[in-house]
Amino acid sequence: MVGWVIAVGVVASLALKYFWEDIAQWLNNTAANVVERKFGIDARKTMQRAVCTVTKIMNKIDNVARVYFRMDKYYLKQVDLHATQPEYETDEEVLQEIDMKKELINEFTYNG
Repeated sequence: MVGWVIAVGVVASLALKYFWEDIAQWLNNTAANVVERKFGIDARKTMQRAVCTVTKIMNKIDNVARVYFRMDKYYLKQVDLHATQPEYETDEEVLQEIDMKKELINEFTYNG
């Protein structure tokens, strides 16, 4: 029983992550119109603020890269790299390099 609850939770979380833009658009238009007719404009504005807050959280989630380093035979170190710039603001030179080489390699040094 617990396994099914966890599996449904994982599937729901993945669906929410990958389809959030479509869900948010539906909530801000179709569902918001129904809420406004039933409960008034203030309820619509509150609902849209909530959708906006969740959208901000989803954007922050998407700008994180998780990298694993093998420290020795049995130990992996996890490092989260947070992007400070959205993908649509990336320089044209970087995008051209990715298109030509099909990958972008960043080298990091560990001083610890």
